Amino acid sequence: MPTLVVTLAFLVPGGSPGDFDLRERHPLAPSLPVLTAEEEKQIQRVIDRFIHYEMGKLSAAEGKKALADLKALGPEAIPGLVHGLNRAANLGGSCPAVVIAARLELLLSATEDRKLLEFVRENVGLGVKQKRHLRSLEDVRLTCLLRKSYLVRNRIEYRPPVSPLKKMTAAELAAAAEKERGPRRQTILKELAEREGGKELVLKQFLRAGDEELKAQLKSDEAAVRLQAVEQIAERKLRYGAELIGLLGDRDAGVRRAAHRALVQLAGGQDFGGDAVERWRAWWDKQK
Repeated sequence: MPTLVVTLAFLVPGGSPGDFDLRERHPLAPSLPVLTAEEEKQIQRVIDRFIHYEMGKLSAAEGKKALADLKALGPEAIPGLVHGLNRAANLGGSCPAVVIAARLELLLSATEDRKLLEFVRENVGLGVKQKRHLRSLEDVRLTCLLRKSYLVRNRIEYRPPVSPLKKMTAAELAAAAEKERGPRRQTILKELAEREGGKELVLKQFLRAGDEELKAQLKSDEAAVRLQAVEQIAERKLRYGAELIGLLGDRDAGVRRAAHRALVQLAGGQDFGGDAVERWRAWWDKQK
């Protein structure tokens, strides 16, 4: 089990050791799961704290923990480590860049994901103007190049694991969704919506969902989930004006239309149009 899975399970509210296996895959690197905004912030906090330690801003005990937390970061943290390495390298006189680079090299030397190696090679050093740590940056790029060459030479290609959700029936998915919360539940609902008769079961899930949970579902990656959430918010007459206005620019036309209808209902029949985002925002500001 990747160490970051365990780390985030304790550091991020709602984290679950099996959660990452069910996530959507990262668009730039299929071996990585899509992290929540809070998980990305947590990774950044771990890296920032380590940099502060190397700059002498923490006590010895705090520094020891900061280093341990950095070394506990797994493959899911690679994009964050790249960003952290670039920031650390720009500090010039600091040493954290060397340690972060070493952690990256260790993780990259074990991956079978060629796209991840390309992503790192292309992004390491971006925006770095200081020259002190150019050697560390070049070492990371070389690790990417050598590892990719090894994978190509041995015809090794990364194959994403088959999600255990694929083996579950619609009824089992519906039962699992009732027990879960957060990103894991959204992933289960997305899988359920793709099954025959699944959309009706997803609707039943929304009928039982709490108001705050509905608001959270507005940020789902699945258009069908966002649509059901909007319709339930309208049905309950919930005053989520800011969230509905944000959905006027949704990438899915059905979600945009539903959000517009919900706003007209919220405004008591007043209609500024489906694409008049600024006018809706001005109206909503007056309602607070």
